[in-house]
Amino acid sequence: MSSEQRKQKLAELIAEYNKFKLQGKLDLTSEETIRTWMNELLAIFDWDVRDTSQILQEKILSKTEKDKLKDIGSQNTRPDYTFRIAKQKLTFLDAKDISVRILVDAEAAFQIKSYGWSILAPCAFISNFEEFAIYDCTYIPEQKQDPTLGRLYLRIDDYVANYYNAELKSKLARVAKRVEELQNRYKTSSPTQKRAIGRLLLTQWNSLDELCYQFYDLTDTEKAFFNDRGRNVDRIQILD
Repeated sequence: MSSEQRKQKLAELIAEYNKFKLQGKLDLTSEETIRTWMNELLAIFDWDVRDTSQILQEKILSKTEKDKLKDIGSQNTRPDYTFRIAKQKLTFLDAKDISVRILVDAEAAFQIKSYGWSILAPCAFISNFEEFAIYDCTYIPEQKQDPTLGRLYLRIDDYVANYYNAELKSKLARVAKRVEELQNRYKTSSPTQKRAIGRLLLTQWNSLDELCYQFYDLTDTEKAFFNDRGRNVDRIQILD
């Protein structure tokens, strides 16, 4: 599916949701109802909730993760969606019903930030389909923190306009995680294996380069500057 086709699918999904809501066909007090729509939204970005190598639903956190949450006073241990590649956890998404006002709900913000922080994820997500928030998880979350802290917030009417950023972020997360896995394998491989893994790494670095250029809309001069820096991780940190 092309990028334009995905954007069209997103617009159609939002239109269908609004139609169902207008016709009174939605039980908006049900989290399960919202999750059926979230599943469709995730599918547009190539996340298949049926594939447990990609997404686990309502998977209890590990003991280590639960212990970390206990230290900061969080009692939540079962995120709605755990994103992963193979056995490596990437981040989390929590689905809420419409009664949860994500815009102002400090408790919901603390919950999803705690999940992300427990696995050192750079960010984590929360949505009731009509609202979608991305939270920075690189700092220790605290209860009753301002829910706007470290947050990118979108309303349903913003989704299509912000489609390209969302698509690129999804791709960046996947490629960056693949690079990390290959680097870890490289450290413990034989000389012969290292040559093969090195070639794979080069391909992934080039892919990550191109995605970074697209995401930040870099000029040719800016691309040359970051090429000179030599490592994509450095580039991403500086750009952020």
